[in-house]
Amino acid sequence: MATTPTPVSGVIKITGTKELIKKLKKIDDFRKLKPAMDAANLVLWARMGSYPPYNSAYRSGSRSFSRYRPGSSYQRTGTLGRSWKKKPVRVSKSGIRGGVQTNLSYAPFVQSSKWQAWMHKPWWITEEQATAQEEKYIVSLFEAAVNKLIP
Repeated sequence: MATTPTPVSGVIKITGTKELIKKLKKIDDFRKLKPAMDAANLVLWARMGSYPPYNSAYRSGSRSFSRYRPGSSYQRTGTLGRSWKKKPVRVSKSGIRGGVQTNLSYAPFVQSSKWQAWMHKPWWITEEQATAQEEKYIVSLFEAAVNKLIP
């Protein structure tokens, strides 16, 4: 029996430098980091919702969309890009969580590192590629927020 692909989502665990980790342990209210998490979610949402060929607009929270892929006559609908949603930011006493996800049935075959079909590999970014490429930027968002709170 074949396994059904799960929804596609990305996770970045903030580790950073020893100095950042030490400061994170001093945070008494993780709600203060919500703007950084919102910014991180926005970047990942725009990154995963963009269509190849990619541009850098996702850094400002804008998705890129081209009706046609170079060399192809297929006209894109934009459904996959629109299917990406930001998960609500969840704050607890021990941390903060956010993320992006799509439940579109065919999304794993286009953007999942585990399920991506061979014909999409040259074109479409996967959740693992996006989180790896954006990790330093997202960690920098949290470093800036933490440094404001705990100089």
